[in-house]
Amino acid sequence: MTEAALRLGRRACALHARRWAPAAWEVAIVAAGAGLYFLIRGAVSGRAAEALERAADLIAIERGLGIYWEPAMQGWILESRALVELFNALYFWTHMPVIIAVAVWLFARHRAVYRFTRSAFLASAAIGLAIYYALPTAPPRLLPEAGLLDTMAIYSQLSYQAQEVGPFVNAYAALPSLHFGWALLIAVALWMARPRGRRGAALAAALGGLLVLGQGVSIVVTGNHFLLDAVAGAAVAGLGVLAALGWRCYRGSREAATVAESEERKSAWP
Repeated sequence: MTEAALRLGRRACALHARRWAPAAWEVAIVAAGAGLYFLIRGAVSGRAAEALERAADLIAIERGLGIYWEPAMQGWILESRALVELFNALYFWTHMPVIIAVAVWLFARHRAVYRFTRSAFLASAAIGLAIYYALPTAPPRLLPEAGLLDTMAIYSQLSYQAQEVGPFVNAYAALPSLHFGWALLIAVALWMARPRGRRGAALAAALGGLLVLGQGVSIVVTGNHFLLDAVAGAAVAGLGVLAALGWRCYRGSREAATVAESEERKSAWP
């Protein structure tokens, strides 16, 4: 009885290990990637003069294009404390909390979409880091001539402090806006994982559209990004999707080659 119980216990442990091993591996990959991203992001934050000058250049470009709308957009909400708090909350809560929640859901229910989205996030993060290093850019809230208030610092200090933590801070990582770019990636993931039928498609489109719209407006009205930062964030997200597609094609071809090789060996076996 004791030996049989031990064997059953070992089998149960082995089953649990096989069941949880993929989740543990994914957590390790994402945690390592996120830690590296934030550490490097915070380590390249010492070029203030260059970052402020580039932010001023962005204002000049937007004025030349006739799209320097940031002060007017922030003016829409400043007369209402409720609107300020709303967009502060959108800026904070629809970023990392939503990313984590959707990642857990995708991993549990739509594993293939999860892998694709994870690859797109990691690729876009790598591209973003390269740009942060090469082109440090201050957010409008740090540029006096921009004329924008830092609404997160003024009205939502707790949320702001939770976001800006010690060695992970880079105040001059405004370009590209991965707040916006990653909102787009989450919207793409929701669409890929949508339920069947028109209602499922409508729900995925509505949730993704609201997320992108809310994040797109909040990054500007809180004084954290220029409109061109959002454009750059969308471009980086697009490159992340292309990289994920390339990686998926590569893995698919490798798996197909492995299967073909296995079949050849079987057919050659006497």
